[in-house]
Amino acid sequence: MNDKLNITKDKIREIVGKVVNELFSQKQSKLLSAKKLLILFTGSLTSYDTIINQLRNITSIGYDTTLVLSESFLNLKSIDEVKKELNPDRILTKLDNYQIAEEVRTADLILIPFLTRNTVAKVLNAITDTVPTNLIFTALMLKKKIIAVRDGADPEMLDCIHCYTPNAPAFIQLLMQKNLELLKQVGVELIKSDQLEEAVENFFLNKKSSEIGDRRVSSVPHFLKLQREIITSEDIKKALKNKEKYLYVPPNAIITDIAKELANKEGIEIIRI
Repeated sequence: MNDKLNITKDKIREIVGKVVNELFSQKQSKLLSAKKLLILFTGSLTSYDTIINQLRNITSIGYDTTLVLSESFLNLKSIDEVKKELNPDRILTKLDNYQIAEEVRTADLILIPFLTRNTVAKVLNAITDTVPTNLIFTALMLKKKIIAVRDGADPEMLDCIHCYTPNAPAFIQLLMQKNLELLKQVGVELIKSDQLEEAVENFFLNKKSSEIGDRRVSSVPHFLKLQREIITSEDIKKALKNKEKYLYVPPNAIITDIAKELANKEGIEIIRI
């Protein structure tokens, strides 16, 4: 009799456990389905496999997912190919200004898995002549949360033949790096491709992220920009103290001989801009 009673109690516990888990899963699914995820694909395939694998996991969780495919991206991949890779609720291509504003307004999170140098430069100069730049600029204006994968716009991506030229002048590398820093300053969270799934999870779970995309040491040379008309040895000493490798000065700046000698000796390049 006692054995039968114990079996019955164990069975009840098992059933109750299954019911509780099912109710929890349904509640979680309902909560997630209420979250709208707007994913913008621009004209790049940098780190494609890594990103797509994570997006597949993200979109399978149950978010209300909308993909916006730019014309540039559609030159690389077809809509059918994207549908096979992912299972979004909607795929959009051509949008007018009103549609862009409405999609951004109703989104909880905007993802840019394939950020490009061209897109970054345009957004920072308020050029909104394409769907991607218009959408991103609108999102910034509305103070929406934006997470972007930096791989395709990062000068340190040595394994990406399309986004980095080893022999590029230092000022080009610095310009690209500066643009990324400016994008961070206006509120875009920049991450690496293998951190996409974690970043989305952190956002929706309201975890405080310590700048996920910054877990690295920059190899791009440091620089110092001066607006003074006369550059002296003190300026070189300051650059040296701050471990700067480049000193940007106005085109008509006067550089003292001592300053030139010290710069040459310490390996600091003076560049007129």
